[in-house]
Amino acid sequence: MGSSRFFVVSSRTIALCGLVILLGIALVTILDIGLRAIFLAPLVGLEDAIKLLSAVVVASFFPFCLLQGHNVTIRFLGKAIGGRANIWLEGFGATVTLAYFALLAWHTVLYAYNEMDKGRYTWTLEWPTAPFWWVIAAIMVGCAILQAWIVYGGLKSGTEGKFSVKSHGDDNDRDAHGA
Repeated sequence: MGSSRFFVVSSRTIALCGLVILLGIALVTILDIGLRAIFLAPLVGLEDAIKLLSAVVVASFFPFCLLQGHNVTIRFLGKAIGGRANIWLEGFGATVTLAYFALLAWHTVLYAYNEMDKGRYTWTLEWPTAPFWWVIAAIMVGCAILQAWIVYGGLKSGTEGKFSVKSHGDDNDRDAHGA
């Protein structure tokens, strides 16, 4: 399996897991509302679970969004300038995104370690928080690696006159020429 296929399959699988967790949160929330309305008895500890699982859900969509190019970019300047300057701006944007995810990954790993080291847990359910944060840290490290691969691929194609990334293992490209 090539690196492109690996990143595509991995990012889709992680996003699918996040979607399943999100749907589970929605269903349990509906159940909680029903229990409150009918029996005046909420699900104990739901807030604890939702706080931790929501963080995992948000993190789970980052790899897919990076691969699809759905991160925030401002392309009007590059389109106005055109040519090589646009290629450099796209490369700069991808490199800044790499730096951001590298820092985010580093700090998330530090936070997960701190949660583990301090033995922190949720108030109601008394779940340890570290395992959730280690999952998020692993996803963020994966995002940094993925973005490094995107930058490498983009810079490699940049030597050919356009900054382009084969994003989904098919014929769709993100490139600096808007093609």
